[in-house]
Amino acid sequence: MVTTIIVFAPDLLRLWLGEAFVENSTLVLQILAAGVLVNSLALIPFTYIQGVGRPDVTAKFHLVEAPFYLLLLWFGVQHFGIVGAATAWTIRVSVDGILLMLYVRLSGELAVPDDEIHLSRSLILVSLFVLSGCLLSALTGSIGIKIIVWTLLLAASAYGTWRGLLVQHERQELYRIVGEAPTRLVRMLSKNNRRGTP
Repeated sequence: MVTTIIVFAPDLLRLWLGEAFVENSTLVLQILAAGVLVNSLALIPFTYIQGVGRPDVTAKFHLVEAPFYLLLLWFGVQHFGIVGAATAWTIRVSVDGILLMLYVRLSGELAVPDDEIHLSRSLILVSLFVLSGCLLSALTGSIGIKIIVWTLLLAASAYGTWRGLLVQHERQELYRIVGEAPTRLVRMLSKNNRRGTP
């Protein structure tokens, strides 16, 4: 979803706010979208740290980060305006995410080799996907070409996820969910029809 926003940022802004916003806001939206992706991934170690009863760790990280973030924010806004502000926030959440992941990793409570392999593969796949989206956005302005190439990238990503990330029981569960979808849809529609009849 985030990479889709990065790829189609100018088109979305044009549709939503008009042509005047495209030139000045496209890069800001793309940088913030990348920051949202990193921040979403950081929620996993953040939640783990809260769950093991160490909320002080995240608070200490935020206290250490605050002066550097404020300095970076001031510099960014002074020299690059709103793009600098968006970049400063994305850098801060990226550093915060790395610190949280390192803390969880070095705490020693989460050391399962298979999980590390899956995490590495996931991060590589996400990184390749985001980089592909950024390149696609930079290289072409044609929405038709973007849609075609983006569809191919989504298909490649889905295949990579299916083959490289999901284990057998996860694939079987997906097969089961997809197989039961038509039956659930029919039940839901018939239930709604019964409610609507007097």
